[in-house]
Amino acid sequence: MNLTDEKSVRDFLRLCLDPGHGIKRTPAKLTEVMPDPLYQAMVLYAPRLGRLRADADRQDKKARAARKAYADAVAAWIHDKPAPAEDEQSTDRREKYAQTLYATLEEFSQERPWADLSPLRRAVWYTRADEAIALADGEIREAALTSAPERIDRIRPEFQDHASPESIDVQLRRAKRQCGMWENRVAKLAALKTTRLAQIEAGIWPSPAGEDTGPVLCPQNRRGDKVVQEEHFYAPDDTGVQRCVFCKTAPHQGGEPARAYRTPDGRVWTLAAEQDEHGVPLYEAPFINKRYTALQLETMHGEIAPAVDAPLPQYVYNARSVNRTTKHIADGEGHTMCPSSFHASKPMREEEAARLALCNGCRRALVEAAHA
Repeated sequence: MNLTDEKSVRDFLRLCLDPGHGIKRTPAKLTEVMPDPLYQAMVLYAPRLGRLRADADRQDKKARAARKAYADAVAAWIHDKPAPAEDEQSTDRREKYAQTLYATLEEFSQERPWADLSPLRRAVWYTRADEAIALADGEIREAALTSAPERIDRIRPEFQDHASPESIDVQLRRAKRQCGMWENRVAKLAALKTTRLAQIEAGIWPSPAGEDTGPVLCPQNRRGDKVVQEEHFYAPDDTGVQRCVFCKTAPHQGGEPARAYRTPDGRVWTLAAEQDEHGVPLYEAPFINKRYTALQLETMHGEIAPAVDAPLPQYVYNARSVNRTTKHIADGEGHTMCPSSFHASKPMREEEAARLALCNGCRRALVEAAHA
């Protein structure tokens, strides 16, 4: 159905509630399985529904956190351990919001001061304070994501390929001065400088004249409706090895070399205890009497796949959506890493994940966690 006007959207939603063949859905069930394109078409004509969904997601996340805090407190009491400490800053903020809201009653609040209220009456104002805090935090996050986007320019491929350490330092200092909006840029420039210095030490930068290597693209970092493949994003893992946060592979050039690569013919090339005349690590394979660098292997075979010795992020779907064009990253607690905190499906296979675009919220959360 062509969802080009409000009537067509309503008609299609009615069809989703009662598609026939003995199938009927409740509105609650429909909100759980509604695909993103249909949701976007609906809120285009009913923006209030989008605000209600965002509020429901916030309340659901808050309820999960409250249930976890309650369970932790019960466990501490059962085992006779000190109760988990409350966040004093959050408690103070809640108290201030509650008192400020109560003060809006003006004459009534003056006749009956806050200190004279019973715990039951205060609880009502604490609930209202929680709602006001959630609304304020949501507006702050939205403002941070949308304010002055034209001021944040992308790091262009030409800069990545040809920038000297000195010019990277200039951009790094500029980004740090505006770190409130440029946190991702600071992290990316810092990682780029680490890679560039390693390339200079290995004698593989600058590239020979006329040679255009182009950026190395990540099989798991795809974006948008067209599933455009984007670059690796390298950061040190728990052992200090530079790896892409999306596919867990080490860089072909600079940084820590991968321990092994697999070529399309099925051979596995392992890191040899030898380097070429430029100090670049060599790789060897059984029954092959010559050793090659990773770049030489990639040139000969067209592409090489690092034999990953670190686990990939757990790529999942939004379990309550029928949309199967976007992947998310699991947070390890049954939900996704993005701010929407969807219910996570079972982890998907690496090959399946490589065909899908990654949720932008999960991408930001993973990059921020890598540089926390």
